[in-house]
Amino acid sequence: LQCANIGPAAYNYDETVSTLRYANRAKNIKNVARINEDPKDALLRKFQLEIEHLKKLLAADDSSAGSGEDEMNEENGADSIMESNNNNIFSSSMICKRVKGRYDERIEQLEKNIGQKRIELEKEKGLAEEERQALAAELSAKEAELSRAKAEHSELMNKLHQIEKRLIVGGENMLEKAEKQAKLLAESNAELERARANESHLRKALAEKNQERVDLEEKYNSLAEEAHGKTKKLKKVWTMLSAAKSELADVQSEHQREMEGLLDSIRQLRSELLLQLLIIDNYIPTEYLEMIERFVWWNEEMGDWQLKCIAYTGNNMRARNPLPTPVYKVENPQMRNLFLSYADEIGQNVQIEPRSAAKVRLKSAKRERDAARLKALLH
Repeated sequence: LQCANIGPAAYNYDETVSTLRYANRAKNIKNVARINEDPKDALLRKFQLEIEHLKKLLAADDSSAGSGEDEMNEENGADSIMESNNNNIFSSSMICKRVKGRYDERIEQLEKNIGQKRIELEKEKGLAEEERQALAAELSAKEAELSRAKAEHSELMNKLHQIEKRLIVGGENMLEKAEKQAKLLAESNAELERARANESHLRKALAEKNQERVDLEEKYNSLAEEAHGKTKKLKKVWTMLSAAKSELADVQSEHQREMEGLLDSIRQLRSELLLQLLIIDNYIPTEYLEMIERFVWWNEEMGDWQLKCIAYTGNNMRARNPLPTPVYKVENPQMRNLFLSYADEIGQNVQIEPRSAAKVRLKSAKRERDAARLKALLH
């Protein structure tokens, strides 16, 4: 099973025909496979084989004739043309024309030699019979060679005409096409050289641009590294600043709490102080208060105020001294009989003390003392 892909478009004509030809050849293959070759390539290969054959004929003719240095130079020129353009149709035509010219010269030379021999043979009638026969034999050989050369010339001309017919394909002369292609090839080579020069110039410019880019990248890398270092330091300083702000906020909040605690303590101490001062002013006489202030001292170990000789006061001394006779005071003698009293039953007398005026304390001294104590506590 074989599949061939063909296209209906005009620009796919050559490819389609080549595919179909290859498919046909592949279908007809039996035992020996042939290389898939384009018809144009096959024609060129056939021309090349004929050119090689003509070259061999030309070389054999030159070696047999020994025509001298000029002919050898022409042969070397033809060989150089063939070696440099063995795949060019134009070279095949040139070789054919050169071989044709060589055969024409050879035929002309043979005709001249035969004519001279005939003239010599006619002039020398008085020669011996053997010499005349030798000259006649030589003349016959020359004529045979001439006829053979003419036959080869005619055969060569036929081949040349066949080659020229084959070179004209589809109304187009392959020689002219080859010349055009040679011109196009030369123009393409010139354009290629210009393109190579332009490419070299562009490569040089590109190398300069790359060097500039490398320099810019190095500068950018140094600036980037510097920026990275500055950013790192900035982040570190920002972290320290944030930590300092947080610590400052903590310290401020702690200080605020301490201030509020101290203010609460001051308010509480002030209220307690006012309470104590109120108790002192109302229940402790002034002379006892002055005596307490005179004997009080601060104990560092216990952290409290203490009175000297506290052991000899109060209930500790009451058991040693006799109890005084209680005196029951009756402010109003008229109300004596209104209250039950056991003084008469236990044998004690009730003394009625006359009512005296209440003592008046100085208010300025109290205020000054309270202010001094409050100031001392605050400090």
